[in-house]
Amino acid sequence: MQDYQSNIPKDRDKSGIPVVCSKCNATFASDSAYMSHYNQEHEKDEEQQTS
Repeated sequence: MQDYQSNIPKDRDKSGIPVVCSKCNATFASDSAYMSHYNQEHEKDEEQQTS
């Protein structure tokens, strides 16, 4: 998996711009909330596609 933070400015969470999940279009107030959601909801989808 790519390092998702490589293209995200360190102060992005302070900008007020929501993070949108590309898989389900859910929105999150912070990168950490998004990553928690992604790991719980979509990581298993990624594993199934690679096997």
